[in-house]
Amino acid sequence: MALSTLGFVQYIGPTIMLLLSVFLFKESVSPVLLIGFALIWTALVVYAAASVRGTKLAKAR
Repeated sequence: MALSTLGFVQYIGPTIMLLLSVFLFKESVSPVLLIGFALIWTALVVYAAASVRGTKLAKAR
């Protein structure tokens, strides 16, 4: 497994814990925490898209 993939997968654990705490255990979550998670996941999507694009460009050459 590539290190970039492993790094991406390590974000899943805390996200699952957040979702479980909110939906299963009915915990309250501050808006600041939600904004932080949204920013982190937005950055991960941008990083993944750039990585996929770079891989496609490298294969085209």
